Parts: sequence; C-alpha cells; structure tokens
Amino acid sequence: TNPFFVEMEKGARRAEAELGIELLVKTAAQETSIEQQIGIIETLTQQKVDAIVIAPGSSIELIPILKKAQDKGIVIINIDNRLDPARSQELGLVNVPFISVDNQKGGYLSAQQISQRITQPAQVAILEGIQTAQNAKDRKNGALQSFTENKNIEVVASAPANWKIDEAYNVTQQILKQYPNLDALFCANDMMA
Repeated sequence: TNPFFVEMEKGARRAEAELGIELLVKTAAQETSIEQQIGIIETLTQQKVDAIVIAPGSSIELIPILKKAQDKGIVIINIDNRLDPARSQELGLVNVPFISVDNQKGGYLSAQQISQRITQPAQVAILEGIQTAQNAKDRKNGALQSFTENKNIEVVASAPANWKIDEAYNVTQQILKQYPNLDALFCANDMMA
C-alpha cells in the first residue's frame, strides 16, 4: 500500500529484466508485521535463494534470521532501513551492504519546510515511524535538529504511528485533544501525512 515500495518494486523489476535474474517479491501484510517478515526469510532460506534484499521492519529483530540465511550461503543486502550495526556485529551478520538515503538529512530538510514558515511562537508535534526502525529514529532526529534551530518552535509532542495511515489518524486526534492550538505537524513518512 505504500507508494515508496511500489516504486521500489518497479525498479527491481527493471533490474530483473536487465540482468536476466528471477526476482521473487515477498511482503508482510504491514511494515510492523515482523513475525511475518521472519517467516518469509525462513521460507526463502529453505528455498535456497541466492540473495535476499531486505527492507527490514525492525533494525534489530530480523538480524538472527538473516544471520541464519547468511550462514546458508545466501547473500544479504540491506535497503531502506539500516540493520543495527552493533547487534549485527555481535551476532556475526557481516559484510551486508546497506543502500538507502540519508534519513536524518531527509528529516532535517523536510522539517525545515515547516520551520522556515514559523516566525512567531508555535507548537509543533512529530508523528514518528516504527520506534525500532533506524530510518524512523533518523527522520525524527533530523526533524528535532531543524526545529531546535528555530527559537519560536516548541515541540510539544512526539509519538509513533508506525508508518500507518489509520494509526496516524488516531495519534493525531489524541495530540490535537491535548494541544488544540497545535500549529504544525511533522510526519516522518507520506503514509502518515
């Protein structure tokens, strides 16, 4: 349901055609469906695929199962959300390339679009992604950095909505009840916005 991942699959399909490989696209029902993502990796490992390219829903929880796949000779490539480097090292998941954007810079630049418009005292809230996902942490930290540079901004709330539309709606309702004079809302992804 996320346009970002729809476009990512289109790019992967182009690569499939160009490289003459067989691409299997598997997805969990939601980005927070970590157990389902673990099950998909187990199945792919049993099928003895050559490589797994993964955008992990959790930066920590998927490391053990990815280590098992790597131990079976499967190449692991990490995209979008970085696996925790310290935990990966601890469990022996090594030589895993990471491909993504600078999410902290992206959060900073996005929040600047809000910050630059605020010239008088204002209350701002942040809708965060999955709290165990490094890309969510980075986007939040980038937004906070931008907001602290504007002396008129007070960040009054920051809450996870787990990249979900319905959850963002509910969390925003709660924030607005508590802060009815909220001036701006930063959302860490397009689905929550």
